[in-house]
Amino acid sequence: MKSRFIAFLGVEGVGKSTQINFLKKWLQDSDFRKIVIIDVRGNCLLAYAFWRFLIFLGRYTFYIRPDGTKTKGLDSLILQKTCKIWFILIIISTIPTILVRVYLPLLMRHNVIAERYVLDTISDIARLAEKFDMQNSRIVQASLILMTFLPRNCLLIHMDADYPSLIPRYRKRKSLIEWKEYVQERTQFYDFVLKQLKLKQPNVYYAHVNTTRDTETATFRKLRVIVKKWISLSTKQ
Repeated sequence: MKSRFIAFLGVEGVGKSTQINFLKKWLQDSDFRKIVIIDVRGNCLLAYAFWRFLIFLGRYTFYIRPDGTKTKGLDSLILQKTCKIWFILIIISTIPTILVRVYLPLLMRHNVIAERYVLDTISDIARLAEKFDMQNSRIVQASLILMTFLPRNCLLIHMDADYPSLIPRYRKRKSLIEWKEYVQERTQFYDFVLKQLKLKQPNVYYAHVNTTRDTETATFRKLRVIVKKWISLSTKQ
């Protein structure tokens, strides 16, 4: 049986982790073995260490989140001066992570499910680049090389939900509430880039799932139909 790659994309709170767990169990019950679950964006260690180092040096300011809590973040001026270094470190951190945690398991005939993938990384870079008017920077353009690390016949699942429905989910799991603007910007980025991928790379399959009004099990029923169809189509390739 050929190895397969599925990536879940979407902001925090849309239900990616829950659906991944459902999907893993369903695939195992359907005789798919050797399933590996990864989080690529969470492994940009060099970039994260650099960010924490600057905060340790006192180069931070406090931001007020939607729930009124304070959170530390890099001072805007410092962020602008150092973002090119941050971009480079993200790219350097991400590529080896992808090769080891995605392509190596695929070569070993494992099935890989990623909770985040390169579009999350590129989204972070794109948002900062737009903020500081750096869209045409060579480093920003170079970050697009990450788009080439999409395995052939992979399935990208974009999950989203209306912002008001995310608030109680954040509170339920006691996590920080994200800004509405952040949620909207990232969602729009996913929609735009994934539609472009669908046009330019026919070997990449794209699906959109809205979780606003559905229960977790109802969402998975929709997801299961999508995955079944994708498996059928990709098997014929």
